[in-house]
Amino acid sequence: MLLTGANTGIGLATPEVLAARGARVWLDCRSEERDRPVLERLRASGGGVEFLSIDLADLASVRAAAGRFLATGEPLHVFINNAGVAGRSGLTPQGFELTFGTNHLGPFLFTTLLLDRLRGPGR
Repeated sequence: MLLTGANTGIGLATPEVLAARGARVWLDCRSEERDRPVLERLRASGGGVEFLSIDLADLASVRAAAGRFLATGEPLHVFINNAGVAGRSGLTPQGFELTFGTNHLGPFLFTTLLLDRLRGPGR
């Protein structure tokens, strides 16, 4: 299972349940330091939990994260695009409006790059 925005709300509750059931969970977030308490709690519940650094506002980061995951060779049975921002202004590194880039362009690119894995050995 691969999940973006896995540090609060639904993004935290979902991997908690699945990790407790023994699922292998990849948490895709911007900061490992910020998400370390979540990682430790999920690992203690018995599931295999990995961190994957990604900044959905930066398309280069999205490409790099997809490449790192694909290089593992692991199947992708569940993919949840949960991350997003609201109420922030600015531009992405590629010059798009920040909310549009983070909530739409980044997740679209990430999904597109992982489609073959989703169609392949995943269920």
